[in-house]
Amino acid sequence: MSDSRSADGSVAGVERPDWWLARRAVDGDGEAASAVAILCDPLFADDWRVWSHVDDEHEAIDWAAILAEGTWSSGERVLLALGRNLWSGGRHTAIDLTDVLGLGDRFLGLALEAMQARRGRALLLPRHGVAGGGAS
Repeated sequence: MSDSRSADGSVAGVERPDWWLARRAVDGDGEAASAVAILCDPLFADDWRVWSHVDDEHEAIDWAAILAEGTWSSGERVLLALGRNLWSGGRHTAIDLTDVLGLGDRFLGLALEAMQARRGRALLLPRHGVAGGGAS
């Protein structure tokens, strides 16, 4: 199957998004794609504790400030720490994979989706949970 991208990376017939993070993700930036997977999930999509630290003008995410919010559940904190780790290439936040593996099915599915997005690959598992699994 051939890739129909033009020289600027756009795909014929597909409009590029205006929002910087989505645009970068669509253009193949794995860090941006992993951030989109986590931050735009319904879990965080309308959460001011996240979006007050996303700077559209400077195209930046202040992950440290997001994590400093003291009201995250343990599962949310693991997902956000994973997001920071995937965004920074692991330079700023160490992730204990046993914490990721200890997440419920819904959160683990989101973590796997973000890791696949960082690698530039589509997730092969169902988006929210594993067959027969419940929400976390």
